[in-house]
Amino acid sequence: MKINRKIYIVLCLLVGTLFLASGFGKAMNAGRFGNLIAQYGFPFLQNAAPVIILAEILTGICLVLFIRTKWMAAASAAMLVVFTGAYTYGYFVNHISDCGCFGSMNAGISGPWFTFGRNILLIIASVLIWLCAPTETSKEALWKKILVMVALLPMIFLTGYTFRTPVAFWEGKMRHEWENMAVRNTPVVEHIDISPDSTYIILFMSYDCFHCWNSVANFRQVRESGIVDHTAAFMQTGDTTRMAAGLQDAGRQQFIRTFGDDIVSAEIGYNDELREHITRWPTYVYVKNDTIRLVVEGELPSSLTFERMFLHD
Repeated sequence: MKINRKIYIVLCLLVGTLFLASGFGKAMNAGRFGNLIAQYGFPFLQNAAPVIILAEILTGICLVLFIRTKWMAAASAAMLVVFTGAYTYGYFVNHISDCGCFGSMNAGISGPWFTFGRNILLIIASVLIWLCAPTETSKEALWKKILVMVALLPMIFLTGYTFRTPVAFWEGKMRHEWENMAVRNTPVVEHIDISPDSTYIILFMSYDCFHCWNSVANFRQVRESGIVDHTAAFMQTGDTTRMAAGLQDAGRQQFIRTFGDDIVSAEIGYNDELREHITRWPTYVYVKNDTIRLVVEGELPSSLTFERMFLHD
């Protein structure tokens, strides 16, 4: 099959650039992408998040530089099929609407049907590249190999760093719709009584999210440190598929055996309005004077770090 050379070049650059943007956006917060994989319903693949991110970046670089385009097009089509299948499962079974496609660079245009349509078009583009790519028998130019290594090495470091580092360190104070909003105007008011002259840290978690588990020790420390007047932790539940399989109860029991039964204040069901606003786990909320001052998607830092980062004023 043959298409116009210019169209072939445009398709390679288009697919490659989108893969680069997607991989780089996820690399800025690999831990959050790992959490999203668990929310899709695949917690056993959380630790594969850095590998997936680097595979996207490598594929994007090779397509943009026209390195082994036939192989890279096949790789991009395969990844897109897997990503679309995982998102379909997460959306229809676990009711996760956030595709997390571009990680921290998400432009906000990420509705489910937009995501499905975009992925289908990219799969078609990848297949066209694969069909039209010339047979490559010669070795790649040395400068291309060097450029790939120069581009990939910092991405390896960045991905490894952000996979274990709380989001707050990397992204700072990310704006959330609740920030500077009175608690009474949010669904939080349905779950906790807020005193107008007190401060609170509220942590939202999931039983099968290892970043949530990593937050527990810091949650205890914050609770005992006295940097805020009150703390509360809410655990998301309501995944009917996992409930039917007994996985959710097993996760709950394992959590209690590990941390005790004094952490979770209450569980949040699937139909709870909170689930429309808290879409990533863990997320913590800081409340002062009956107003939400801060919402951060990521692991809760230690009491000292939290105080230095957010209470210095």
